[in-house]
Amino acid sequence: MKRFKFKLQAVLKVREISEEKCRQEMGQLVTKREGLLKEIKTIRSHIEAGYHEQETMLKSGTSARGLTYFSDLFFSREKSIEIIEDEIRKLDTDIDEKRQDLVQRQADLKLINKLKEKHFEEYRKNYIKEQFKKEEEQVRLWQQNIKSV
Repeated sequence: MKRFKFKLQAVLKVREISEEKCRQEMGQLVTKREGLLKEIKTIRSHIEAGYHEQETMLKSGTSARGLTYFSDLFFSREKSIEIIEDEIRKLDTDIDEKRQDLVQRQADLKLINKLKEKHFEEYRKNYIKEQFKKEEEQVRLWQQNIKSV
């Protein structure tokens, strides 16, 4: 009997590659999101350092020009954080869309794998049945040889 061959193996392979590609794209989006979160933390630490520097300048006495520098600095950094948070929100929607796409691809892949398992089980049953018939035939021939001797 021929070896088991799944007729939809090419389709299964394409779906596996497609799923893996989707996983990688989602991973890239998540990595980008994490990088933006890290960037926000860095900006916030710079803001905190700026506040400490402003306090030390106020204690030592400074001009109004020095204070406007800090207010402009804090404003620009807060604005940067808002822009990055907008990017994160956009990435979150992209990640959700990609997650839904990935779930669909996994469901398709699972369906084809179940079909493959079903076909293999059918093949296996037929193979066992054929082997049993061959063995019965050999036993029958063996018994005929014994009777004829």
